[in-house]
Parts: sequence; structure tokens; C-alpha cells
Amino acid sequence: MCAPKVLLDVAGLQAGYASRQMPFVRAVDNISFRLYPQEIVGLAGESGCGKSSLLKTLYGLVEHPLRVEAGSIVFCGNGHQHSIIQDLRATQKLRWRYLSYIPQASMSVLNPVVRIEKQFQELMEIHEPGLSATGSQDKVTEYLDQLGLSSTVLRSFPHQLSGGMRQRVVIAMATLFSPALVLADEPTTGLDVVVQRGILQMVRDMCEQYGTTFMIVSHDVGIHYQITDRLMIMYGGYLVEIGTTRELFEKPCHPYTQLLIASLPRLGDTGKRSGIGGSPPDLSRPPQGCRFHPRCPQIMEVCRSEIPELLEITPGHYVGCHLSI
Repeated sequence: MCAPKVLLDVAGLQAGYASRQMPFVRAVDNISFRLYPQEIVGLAGESGCGKSSLLKTLYGLVEHPLRVEAGSIVFCGNGHQHSIIQDLRATQKLRWRYLSYIPQASMSVLNPVVRIEKQFQELMEIHEPGLSATGSQDKVTEYLDQLGLSSTVLRSFPHQLSGGMRQRVVIAMATLFSPALVLADEPTTGLDVVVQRGILQMVRDMCEQYGTTFMIVSHDVGIHYQITDRLMIMYGGYLVEIGTTRELFEKPCHPYTQLLIASLPRLGDTGKRSGIGGSPPDLSRPPQGCRFHPRCPQIMEVCRSEIPELLEITPGHYVGCHLSI
């Protein structure tokens, strides 16, 4: 059951990858959090920490070798209350209209041999079958105009568009039916800063105008600073800190968050920036205790043996670190 005003309720989620050739890799380990209507939430962390695996699981893309071991995901958008991972067939009916997913590469969504117009038409035929062809075209054209996209893109093939334009088209497809939640995996990767800014502004405008909640994955913490309301930091399959973006930037509590924030360049600061020493853990053989302890400059003896619990230290601010207990 979702609590009042909760859009997505995730509790004790454990998921990972299994095959005969390799040991089980638990990429999502005992994760719990909630999303609320009309907010933009960021998920940050280094590559290999489980961000994309978490997003796929939330969307119900649980296909071999990915599997869910435990936990629940309850979606409460647009009048629905649905368990994402317990009924994957029913979850498919929610996609695009109520729940959308934007993968890392726009070409993963767009069919390279079909014009953009046809791909929008196919979505309209599935989700609004009672609308005439003219009505469907008018709705798509009007929506693109609202997003600042020229209707000329409809006559193009995906390869004829720039990377930034393709990404805008994918976001338009993902939000065409004003879904309650959009899960976006690295939506600005590989784009120059000007195009990135345009896409981030597009996301913010849709959140404000249509009430859509976005969960955005990016390893670039600077992207989160520009657009997100709340920020979740992930490391080694765990969530190690959750809070408002402003609070995490001004008063980060977990040593990993502190190092991520400290590594960002700042305008006018000519001092040398250093990265985080070491490498993320091998999730098939994670270290005992806190998974960040081999790289942590503030390590204590308890960190080597006990996994810290994610605790609320101030209202809405959660930290999983023995230093905060």
C-alpha cells in the first residue's frame, strides 16, 4: 500500500545478475526510498555502482540475466496501485502512458529505418486507439510545438537528427501521454553543454507544466546540482545518502558524498582537484562491512565488519555511515 502522496514506494529491493559463467552479482542491495509527485530526483555515483540496474528494475525490465531476489516496488500513479515486479505482464500496460523509461542511448528507443512520424503514430494507435489519424497527428504536432520542437522532425529518420535532437524526440515520446513518472538513464551523456542545458530545461518545464516526476541517473554530480530537487547517492549497490540536493551540496555527511562534491570544479577556484583514490568494489565479491571502507579516509574499525544502516539524521536526510550513528 502506498502512503498518501507517495508516487513510488520501494522497500528492501534486492536485484542482480546471475549466469553459469560468473558468480551472482548483486547490483541492487536492500534499497528503500519513496518518490513523490512533481519532483525531480537524481541518482548519482560512479560507473558500476548499480544505478542503471536499479532503474531497469523500477521499470520492470527484469530479463535474464537480471533477476529480483527480494523487496517490493509499488507504483501509485494516475489512480493506479500496482506492484511493478510481482506482475510484469500488467506492468507492460502501464508503460508510456503512466510510466516511461529513457535508456542511455536514444537510438535504443528509435527505430533507425522508420521515420519519427510513424513511431509517434504507433504509440498513439496503442494508447489512444479511438483517435483518428488526423487527430493523432494534430496531437503530436501540438505537443512538439509546446516543447519547442519543430514538426519538421516528424519527417526525418533518426540518423538525420543530431544527438541532442534525437534525445529531445525520445523525451517527447516518453512524456506524450503525461505519465506520472519518467525514469531517465544518463539523458545528457555525450552531448555538449549547450545541448545539455536545453534538455535539462525541457525536463524542468515538463515537471512544472504537466506534473511529471522524473528520476534522473547521472554520474555527473554537476548535472544534478542544476536540475534535481532531491539527490540519492549510490555506492556498491547501496544507497549511502539521500537528501535535498541543496543540503547534500552544502552539508554532505557520507565520506563518499563529501569526496564527490569536493571533486567538482568551481568557478574562480584555481586550486587542484583530486579524484577519489581506488576503484569501486567488485559486486561479485564485495568487501565485508561498509563497501566504501577500502577507499574511505575516515575509516574506523567497525567499518570493516558491519554494514551501516541508512538512518534519518534530520527530516528527509538519510545517511548510511557509522560516523553518523
